[in-house]
Amino acid sequence: MKSNYVTKKISCFVLSIVLCVSITVSLFGVTTVCILHSRTRVADSISAYSSELKDGIDSALELQMPDAPIKAEAYAQSVDSKVLGKIINASAKNITLQKSNDFSLDADLYGAVYENLVSYASANKIKIPQQDISKLASYEIDVISGYLSQAKTDNVKLFQIVRSRTALLVIAVSVVLAILSYALIYFINDGRHMKNSYFGMAFVSAGAVEITGTFAARAADVAFRESYCGFEPFDKALADIAQTIMSVQIPLGIVLILTGLFVLVFNYRYFYKKNIKVSEQREQNIKLRDEYIKHYESKNAPKPEPIPGEREVMDIDF
Repeated sequence: MKSNYVTKKISCFVLSIVLCVSITVSLFGVTTVCILHSRTRVADSISAYSSELKDGIDSALELQMPDAPIKAEAYAQSVDSKVLGKIINASAKNITLQKSNDFSLDADLYGAVYENLVSYASANKIKIPQQDISKLASYEIDVISGYLSQAKTDNVKLFQIVRSRTALLVIAVSVVLAILSYALIYFINDGRHMKNSYFGMAFVSAGAVEITGTFAARAADVAFRESYCGFEPFDKALADIAQTIMSVQIPLGIVLILTGLFVLVFNYRYFYKKNIKVSEQREQNIKLRDEYIKHYESKNAPKPEPIPGEREVMDIDF
């Protein structure tokens, strides 16, 4: 009987550890996949470094674009916020889909650059055939594409891992293990309140792992030490995303800890009240037993021996 009790305790303890690890892996995996699959989030992160991106593009255009028939400043002005936005959105798409950052055949980007060059020529009263402007716009797109192609957007390990089947399989297995561990702990304890001790411990431990793991990664500066695609503005943007993924784990960890503590406190109160009732019942039983023994002894106590010379009185039952 004792060995069965010990086996149950050890089994539940091991299952609570499995539940803790499964919860941690599941939450981290799901949040990472959701964040890295969002093109909008990646684009917003790149936009934070749009000035650096713009400066690099302008430098490339200044070095490679001809200074006639229009001035070199026209090319820098043609890369306005609209064009830069198209470049950023396209780059974000290429990063998330793991495609090369090639803009040479981007008709939408070409059209925006062409319109800006036409507007510049018109505003500065420069007479130039539209065919020549078209050639300059195409050449400018090629220069921009060549500059941005140095970003290895088709080989970002962070996104490769997330988009792989292995990542989805790990998340799926973690979810299944979490559900299975929960069910087994419930079954082993026959649904009684003792199960809540293991659930609470698993949640608190998972939350602690989430928080301590995040702070450890931040202390080691993991996010910003990695070179993601070999292109500085994009590397900084992707580092910010990695930092965001880690930061999300802190509130999740706090929620897990609070949930676990609530379960543990609720369980403690249950057993505390139960122990009080048991103690009260035990005291009541002892009191009733003592009263019964006193009553029994009073009724069945042996009669004292008669004193010689005294009259003996006998009870007669008619």
